[in-house]
Amino acid sequence: MTVIEYMKRKNEILKEYIGIDFDLIPENQLAECEKIRLYDTSMGSCPYCLVYADNDCIECPMANAGNNCSDEKSTWSTYTGFCYITEIYPHNNILSPAYKPMVELIVQYNKELEED
Repeated sequence: MTVIEYMKRKNEILKEYIGIDFDLIPENQLAECEKIRLYDTSMGSCPYCLVYADNDCIECPMANAGNNCSDEKSTWSTYTGFCYITEIYPHNNILSPAYKPMVELIVQYNKELEED
């Protein structure tokens, strides 16, 4: 699975299981980057963050498009203000409906990465 395929599936999961009405990673900001093992359902589930965050997001396709996650109007900030895909919603300790499908996607991505 390519990074773009992974990101598209991530968008689909968020829409299907959480009902957000926008793409976390907008179509025009999808780009291939180095494939690194993903490790959780928060920042560790974003190939861009794992590749670009240590360098202040320089070269990140989202940041380059003016959609830097640290911007309060970014898709990430909008999304995190709405809900989380982490194991529990922080405000009520209920398991997120997107948690299991995101973990399954991460496992599949990592498995294919190891096979490459």
